[in-house]
Amino acid sequence: MDVKKLKKLIYGNETGKGVASKVPQMHTMFLGPAATGKTQIIKDIIAAQENDCKIIISTYNEYHQTVQELERKGYAAVTLSAQDEETAISFNIERNKVIYINGYGTPPNYGEIWDRMLKSDIKIRIYIDGSSPYFNLIPYEMLSIARSHNCLFFSAFQDIKDLEKGLVAQFQTIQL
Repeated sequence: MDVKKLKKLIYGNETGKGVASKVPQMHTMFLGPAATGKTQIIKDIIAAQENDCKIIISTYNEYHQTVQELERKGYAAVTLSAQDEETAISFNIERNKVIYINGYGTPPNYGEIWDRMLKSDIKIRIYIDGSSPYFNLIPYEMLSIARSHNCLFFSAFQDIKDLEKGLVAQFQTIQL
C-alpha cells in the first residue's frame, strides 16, 4: 500500500493531517526506514481510540507526550522504565488506562493480558514501536484469537529481520 493510500485510509485525506478516523480493525504492522512516519501513525491511532486499555511499548522514549495527553483525557497512566520491576497493579487491564513501557527492561505480562482479554469485554490495544524482543514474546495463540476478543496489536519497525515470522504472518503489513 502506498503512503497516500494509507493516509487516505486512516485520515480521510492524502495529506495525513487531522484526526485518524478510520483505524484498521486487524493487527497492523507499519514498516519503513527511519523518519517515514511510522511512530506518528501509531500516535494518531492511539489518539483516535477511546474507552480502552492501551499498552504502549517503545524502545526510543517517544510517547511521554502522548501519555500526558491521554491523562488529560481522563486515562489513568502507569509508566514503567527499563529499571522498574513489574508489579501486579501495573498490569491491571482496565478501561481508560494506559500502560507505557519505555525502553528495555520490564516485559509486558502477556499471560495476564491474555487472561483479562478472555474474561472481560474491555477493548485492549497494544502498540509496539521498535521493540523486537517484546514483539517476539507475544504468544502465537494469543495473537490468533485476540481480534475475536476485541484486542488489537499495532506495531512499527524498520524491517522484519529480527521478528518471529509466524507472528509477522498474523499482521497486515503496510510498507511506508
